[in-house]
Amino acid sequence: MSHFFSRVLFIGRHLRSKLREAIPASKKHRALLNALSATFHPQTVAEWTQMVEDWQEDASAPNPFEETALGRWHFFSSCYVVTYRNLRNH
Repeated sequence: MSHFFSRVLFIGRHLRSKLREAIPASKKHRALLNALSATFHPQTVAEWTQMVEDWQEDASAPNPFEETALGRWHFFSSCYVVTYRNLRNH
């Protein structure tokens, strides 16, 4: 059996094992996200989410991932929103 054929043949097993790892990790990350979300005012989360959505729809909008006068906190808050949005949609 060729190397390529064996890779194609066993890809299902590989993907299944990765899915079995991803499901518990997703639940853990969702719990962490919920705990983190609870520490912020809902309006703050909404503003951050809107900032990322605006930038995704229009690249000329301010890039929420660039460092600004607010510094690193601005970047990390934007990463939080991206994570929040991705987990919320799954």
